[in-house]
Amino acid sequence: MVAKQPPGGLKGRLPKINYGTQTGTNPPTFTFFATYPDLIHFGYRRYLENNIRAEWDLVGTPIRLEFRHKHGDAVRRGSGKLTKVQKEKKK
Repeated sequence: MVAKQPPGGLKGRLPKINYGTQTGTNPPTFTFFATYPDLIHFGYRRYLENNIRAEWDLVGTPIRLEFRHKHGDAVRRGSGKLTKVQKEKKK
């Protein structure tokens, strides 16, 4: 699904979804780990949701999609400089 239609970018940065997993059941929750998760457009989120519904016959079931940075808490913002957490981990 992601390989067929990768997410678009913004300001010269391209978000890349590394992988996704189901993390909850009531409602079904899917967590996607990506670079620059805050740049993933709402239209692409809707695209993923519609494809998940079609693939696993979840028509009429509420679905929750979460997007997290691939390195957990260390999220790059702004100019791409390292955050305090990333600087501490490098030490």
